[in-house]
Amino acid sequence: MTADTLGYLHANCAQCHNPVGSARPYTDMDLRVRATDTTVDDTGAYRTAVDVPLFVFRSDRYTLRIASGDPDASAVVYRMSIRGTREQMPPIASERVDDVGIEAVRAWITGL
Repeated sequence: MTADTLGYLHANCAQCHNPVGSARPYTDMDLRVRATDTTVDDTGAYRTAVDVPLFVFRSDRYTLRIASGDPDASAVVYRMSIRGTREQMPPIASERVDDVGIEAVRAWITGL
C-alpha cells in the first residue's frame, strides 16, 4: 500500500509540490518520489509532510499536513476530499473527488 500511495502523491501532486514546482513559493512540501529513495523515511512526502505543521493553509481544525496515524486530522486528506472551494487540491482542473486515491492516502496515514 505504501508504494501505491507514494506513487499516487507523486503522480497527482508532485507536479506542483516539488523544489521547483509552482507551489514552492507557498510551501516547501516535496511529494516527488526519486529513484534514490530507498525507504519511506527517505521520501519527500515523509520528510516534508508527515507531522509537519501547516504554514500557509490555515485552519482551526487542521494543524499538520499529515498527522501520523490520523487521516481525519490531516490537512492533505481534507484538501483532497473537497471540491468547489479555494481549499481543494488540486486547485484546478479537478471537479470530482478521487475516492480510491483518498482511501489509499488514508490507509497509509493510518499505518504511520
